[in-house]
Amino acid sequence: WKACVLVSGGVAESTDWGDMVKAGYVSRLLTPAWLVSLLTCGLDLASSADSDEDKVEVRCPVLEDQHGSWEGSTKPRGKYVLTCDAAFTVDKNHSWSVTCSDDGEWSANLTCIAESFCAKRTHGCGPAGTCVEKGGYSECVCAEGAEVISPPGGGGGDVECFYKNATGTNPCDGSTCGVHGICVDLEKPADGFDTGNNTYRCSCTPGEYDNGHTCVTVDCGKLPDYGTGKWTGKTTINMSYALFCNEGFYIAGGMHRSTTLRCTHNSGQWDWQIYGGTMPRCVSPTQEKQDANAATMRVLFNIVGALMCVSGAAMAAGLTLGFTSLERSELAIIQSARLEDAQTADERKSLEKQKEDSRYILPLLEDHHLLLVTLLLLNALANEALPIFLTGLQVPEVLSVLLACSLVLICGEILPSAVFTGPLQMTMASTFVPCVRFLVKALYIVAKPIALALDYILPHDEGEGETYSRPQLRAILKMHSQPASSEVSSPGSHLRAHTGDEHDDATPPLDALESRLCFKILDNGEELVFGCAAFRSCRRCVSDFHAAAADDNAWATAGAAAGAQAGAVVVFKSLDRVRWPLIFEHEHLLGVLRLPELFTAGPKATLRELCMPRAVVSDQSSVSDALGAIADTCGSPCGFAMVLDRTGEFAGLLDGSQILEGMLTCRRANSAASTGVGALSDAAVVSAAAALTARIGEDHVAAHGSVPAAATATIDDPSAAATDEVAGGCFRQADATTSTTDLAAALNPLLGGDAPHVQEAKAAQSANDEGPADKQPLHGPADA
Repeated sequence: WKACVLVSGGVAESTDWGDMVKAGYVSRLLTPAWLVSLLTCGLDLASSADSDEDKVEVRCPVLEDQHGSWEGSTKPRGKYVLTCDAAFTVDKNHSWSVTCSDDGEWSANLTCIAESFCAKRTHGCGPAGTCVEKGGYSECVCAEGAEVISPPGGGGGDVECFYKNATGTNPCDGSTCGVHGICVDLEKPADGFDTGNNTYRCSCTPGEYDNGHTCVTVDCGKLPDYGTGKWTGKTTINMSYALFCNEGFYIAGGMHRSTTLRCTHNSGQWDWQIYGGTMPRCVSPTQEKQDANAATMRVLFNIVGALMCVSGAAMAAGLTLGFTSLERSELAIIQSARLEDAQTADERKSLEKQKEDSRYILPLLEDHHLLLVTLLLLNALANEALPIFLTGLQVPEVLSVLLACSLVLICGEILPSAVFTGPLQMTMASTFVPCVRFLVKALYIVAKPIALALDYILPHDEGEGETYSRPQLRAILKMHSQPASSEVSSPGSHLRAHTGDEHDDATPPLDALESRLCFKILDNGEELVFGCAAFRSCRRCVSDFHAAAADDNAWATAGAAAGAQAGAVVVFKSLDRVRWPLIFEHEHLLGVLRLPELFTAGPKATLRELCMPRAVVSDQSSVSDALGAIADTCGSPCGFAMVLDRTGEFAGLLDGSQILEGMLTCRRANSAASTGVGALSDAAVVSAAAALTARIGEDHVAAHGSVPAAATATIDDPSAAATDEVAGGCFRQADATTSTTDLAAALNPLLGGDAPHVQEAKAAQSANDEGPADKQPLHGPADA
């Protein structure tokens, strides 16, 4: 405290109090600065006093030895010396010193052991004796039946034990087995008996063993220090072997900086090896923490690596099936589909998504083998790397193999294959397109050569699978067609399909009529003209077609054709030198006209004015090609075509309208096919009769027969001119008030009697009329 007072006031510590007063320093000690400095100095002094009271002096423990004495300082960094008694040594020295560390531990653990005088014997004890330490000297003990003699050539006072009657011989090949063993001669080599490669063995004292030539001391072997400490001492039996740790390191499992081991087993193993312990080693708390963190990171790394391998194998397996099972032709179909063809909003949205997905996927499918090899390489890498990470987790080898197989099979093969080939196949494939592109680039150097080799060995036809064959098209149509509940589709089914009502995803998109049209189109592409039902051979042309000159009047020709019960008129330039259908010039045949076309003509119209060009086709052409030729020549597929055989001769006529009619109609099992060319239905006959009666006038009708009053009443109708305009439009409205019976009667004289159609019309009329027969009008779309 005096020092604090003086130093705080700027006065030398050695100044006497009286001198300080005389020098006038008292006034300097009363300043505020001195008081603050004095307080700070006092607090530091108090803290130092408390620290000195808590401090414990560190000393190393006092050591004792049975065959020696310890002297020196036990304070840190003090020297402590072990001096052994006579005939005892420490590490072959009479004395040895150790140092006390700052932690209170000695730098070594030393013990005085008896000095080995046996090791100093020049020739040992011979083949029949062993050496025994006697405390300052050694003595040979001979085996039973042996005698102590001096070695040949003199041994400097040493004696050896030899078997009787063996003096001067060379027993055991001259080996004495050292000072701690007796040589035993064998009758023959004994494999597996000690070393087993000599005809003798050494019977050694405890702590020694036969190394095949002599007895040597059991050695437990040196231990590694890993750079964190140092082993000192001997590793032979009954000797001390100490580990001293470096600064900042401690023996694992405690806070000691040194430990001592003794090799006490004839087996040459340390205690911790026999009883399942751990080898002593020096560790640092900081290093242990870092090692623990590193071990945790290794475990996490191996877990993440294993999961990545499983994920990689799963992705590779799923993508392999997901991509390679997609057909480029199917994706091309999706790309070609038009959004405006979608019937519902949901269908349009689905098609938009499919088009977007296919646009991403198609480029990857261009190089099929490169994609396949890339994904298989990824799968192989993931499968081969998985056991490495499982081994890093210290999983037993058998369990590692089982886990690898099960994880790869279930999580890496089955599940991803099911997911990537499921309902969301295209969506999943398009999602992983960027990842696959990266893999293709990353593995390009390895995958591309293999892909090129596959292209050469197994060329992948670019056009293969791009189109469907006709049988495949039929199968596809059948898969996408609804089963027909009736022979003729309901008109309401088309309406529902187009409006989107009652839409069901499980319902095939094509109804019965649509699928039948598609099948008919395929049939027409496969059927030849000469086998078509719409083809009229020469023999049938005689009855079905009426020949007429181009300048003949249309109405007169219609009456003549109707009288001949022909359904159409064949128009020639001239009938000179025409013997229909056998003899005529092909170029003179201008065209073919149906009776309804003649009915709608003007009163002075000629056949030339109405005639359209006719097509020329071969009887070996397909029906589809022939129909296309008719459409190109006539401007409509409803025209006629002249059919020529292979020799260029006339074979018959082909009716385009009947081909179309066959596509649109479906015959019932009990109905017969139409045999007439352009045969008129009952309603068509009635309508034609009404129109004809209104047109031809009373004089022309009178030439063939009387006209009923109901029909005559329409002749002078001012609307007759309007009838000319609408006659081509299914003869609607003009004579809607005329009864069916009167119209049939008007047509009857022109047909030369009751024609079958007229008779059927009368029967149908009499069955359906609910009122007076002469008052029943035409009605409904069927009549039209």
